[in-house]
Amino acid sequence: MCVNFMNLSSGKVFCFDNYRERISEEKLEKIFSEYFQKVDKNEVVEVRLGGKSFDLEAAQLAAEILPTLVNLRVVSFADVIAGRKEEEGHGVLRVLSSSLESDQLYELDLSDNALGAKGIEACKKILRQQKKLQVIRFCNNGLAADAIQLLVSYLLEGGGPTSLKTIHFFNNLMESEGAKNVVPLLEFSPELEDLKLASLRVGEEGIEPVIRALKNTTLLRVLDLSDNILANRGANCLGRMFPLLSNLETLILRDTSLGDKGATTILQCLERSEIRLKVLDISCNELTAESCKNLAKLVEQQTCLERLLVEENDIGSKGVAMLAKALSSGAHSRLVELNLAENSIGTAGAKALFSVLIKLVSLRNVNLSGNWIKQVVVEELEDALSQINRTELTVSFSDNESEEEETEEYEEEDEDDISLNNSVDADVDATLETRNHSRNEDINALKDEFAKISVEKQADEK
Repeated sequence: MCVNFMNLSSGKVFCFDNYRERISEEKLEKIFSEYFQKVDKNEVVEVRLGGKSFDLEAAQLAAEILPTLVNLRVVSFADVIAGRKEEEGHGVLRVLSSSLESDQLYELDLSDNALGAKGIEACKKILRQQKKLQVIRFCNNGLAADAIQLLVSYLLEGGGPTSLKTIHFFNNLMESEGAKNVVPLLEFSPELEDLKLASLRVGEEGIEPVIRALKNTTLLRVLDLSDNILANRGANCLGRMFPLLSNLETLILRDTSLGDKGATTILQCLERSEIRLKVLDISCNELTAESCKNLAKLVEQQTCLERLLVEENDIGSKGVAMLAKALSSGAHSRLVELNLAENSIGTAGAKALFSVLIKLVSLRNVNLSGNWIKQVVVEELEDALSQINRTELTVSFSDNESEEEETEEYEEEDEDDISLNNSVDADVDATLETRNHSRNEDINALKDEFAKISVEKQADEK
């Protein structure tokens, strides 16, 4: 079977299976015929054509069907020209785009099509017409500055604000000049809630205008600027925006060249703001224990956190002990994921963290891979975890231990590390003792109940 039947609460979804192949007009005609024998066209609200490589004839057949789906609201033309020559691929996109000229779509995905400026031009009809669009995705498209300028001009044609709530650009050739070309789209999208501008090769001079444009997006909930360069200038600029972004819930600044200085700026500004984060990702930023002081202060305050990602930094045992202390209040009842992989964390840091983790009942995934934790200690911690019966919690210790561990660990260890380190065994024992005490109380209660029943039964027999 080449097509999947899916239901949304508001209608049906047409989508192909996951098998990648070139699709001919003849095969597509058979698929459509079988599908619409079982599904009323008026019920179809979403069409996903991705994963199949269309030739021109197959595209023309699809273009005949699409306008007959009068309730169509979501369309994905992602990855529909794989392996095609440029001229043929752009012809396919032109045919598909021209089939949907009515102002009916809420969501459009044109990712994974190596568009470039010529590809954007081929899609101009669908981009010009859809004024109700709330979601657009242009990921992995090879879009440089000229393509971005053309795309934005099509989307803003006719003037007035857009209805966009989600804008995703990922893995393109945008660079700083292209980022500047996105600014008008942000300025005219006051309803924006989800912005992803990631892996676009944007430098500080390009990221600053983008950040300043966020003053018009006060409803923003998700911001992903990962794999671009913020450094100090970008960090200062973003920090000044936080008072206007009180609805922000997810902040992804992974691999943005923050360093301790830039990260400290971001963390201090967050701490002073009204923002309550659910997700914070500051991985791959060369952070040390120095900026971890401010991270710990922020974490202590941000009790709504569900995911905290700090992997591939250098916070060491001293930094992780600070985080452990920040989490020790027990107020973080929503934390599900904690990623501290590849952070030069030694045995003392791991034990300090573990003494806190066992109290966070919401936790499901902890990543301590790629650190400097001795194997014998890993085994001790895994054994302690099994004793307290936290089967729902997964802690990864893969690729640990190093010849440098001893020196690095004890250079960083301080009084907080030691006191937290010494508490781990006591915490495990206390947890087990509490459970045993509770179990004994239950057994004694059952014995009393049986004794009562026995007395009542003897009275009845007399």
